[in-house]
Amino acid sequence: MAYAALKADGYFKDLWMHVEKRIKVLEPSYKTEAEKLYVDPVAKSAADDDVMNFFKSASKQDDRIRGKTQVGT
Repeated sequence: MAYAALKADGYFKDLWMHVEKRIKVLEPSYKTEAEKLYVDPVAKSAADDDVMNFFKSASKQDDRIRGKTQVGT
């Protein structure tokens, strides 16, 4: 109920931070907005590397298909 009222009022920032702290005390498993949005830098870097490696591989394959490079290079 309080959450819906805060959302309707546009989340008064100071009030919302106070409410989240209180909820965290009462319910330790509750995740604050900051905790929900947190991305581990190591995991982010690994995901970024995976995406870049995919694009590099796709680019090499595209070049091979178009005949721009020799097969096996």
